Amino acid sequence: MELDNADFWNNHDPMVKERIYKLIKNKDCQGLQNEFNVAYDNTDSQIARTGKGNSNLMDFKNENFKELGCY
Repeated sequence: MELDNADFWNNHDPMVKERIYKLIKNKDCQGLQNEFNVAYDNTDSQIARTGKGNSNLMDFKNENFKELGCY
């Protein structure tokens, strides 16, 4: 799977991107759900830090939930 370079990744530590792509590659629905929950829980701090929330990251994860058949 090729890593994309969407602008929203610039607001996250590169390790987050690597971790999420590894979960997608391994079809780890539970791990991806955990990452989604963390992003949701950290939205306020992300807004304070970057001026932007985690909605794009959460949308990306949600699209991959669907593609993986997680729900």
